[in-house]
Amino acid sequence: MNKIQLLDACKVALNSRGQHYGKVLENHSRIAKIWSVILGSDITEEQVALMMVGLKVARLVETPDH
Repeated sequence: MNKIQLLDACKVALNSRGQHYGKVLENHSRIAKIWSVILGSDITEEQVALMMVGLKVARLVETPDH
């Protein structure tokens, strides 16, 4: 897969996710509010993004080909 194909695949994935979960910033804001209540501490949208990256890295350690 070349870089143009990769970017096209990313666009398709993002559009599909957007249809299911809404706009990225709005979704991260919603997640941040929920996590803030659960954790009893203010969580930002940026922290949500970082934590989601951590989750995906942890999954990839188990199944790197997925």
